Amino acid sequence: MRHRYRPDRESCVQVRRDMRAFLDRCRVDADVAENAMLIANELACNAVDHAHTPFSLTATLSPGRLRIELTDGSAEEPRLQPHDTTAVRGRGLQMVQHLSSSWSFRRDTVGKTVVVDVLLPAMHVPA
Repeated sequence: MRHRYRPDRESCVQVRRDMRAFLDRCRVDADVAENAMLIANELACNAVDHAHTPFSLTATLSPGRLRIELTDGSAEEPRLQPHDTTAVRGRGLQMVQHLSSSWSFRRDTVGKTVVVDVLLPAMHVPA
C-alpha cells in the first residue's frame, strides 16, 4: 500500500482508513492491526504537526513483518522525548517504540523517511 496525503488533520483520519482497509484485505491479526494503525496515525500526525508538508505512507507485508514508512518534506530528526508523566504531549514516538520491533529514520534529498517494523505472529502469511 502506498498513498500520498496533504498536511492536514483530515489526512490523519484517511491514513487510519487506508491502513484499516489494507490490513483487513491482508487478514492481519486484529491486535497487530490495531497497533499498526496507532503507529501509522502517530507518524501521520507528526508529519502534519511538525513537517507541514505533503507526505506519503507505505505499508509492506513480508513473512513475519509489517513495515510502515512515512516520508515527508522535513529533514528535522524525529526525537524520542524523555518519559514525563506530566507532559500533555510528546509521547508519540514512545508509543511507536513500544508497539514496534524497531524504528529508525533516514534523511534524503527532500526530507526524511521514518521506518517502523512490526512483527507478525508466526502463523500469518501475507496475502
